[in-house]
Amino acid sequence: MLVSHAMDEVNRLCDAVVLLDAGRVIAEGTPSEITAQARAADLEEAFVCLTGRALQDDMEEN
Repeated sequence: MLVSHAMDEVNRLCDAVVLLDAGRVIAEGTPSEITAQARAADLEEAFVCLTGRALQDDMEEN
């Protein structure tokens, strides 16, 4: 298990990913499945598409 805000690292190292927003699961699958579902270029963009805010905003709240 890896917990990280570094989506490039997650994409490189993980076969399965769960994206969380405020403790809620917002996406689950392979990095390719999640980016396709969100119609995004990468996992970071997928997070933005699914939540409406950047990862940086999420990290500053915590």
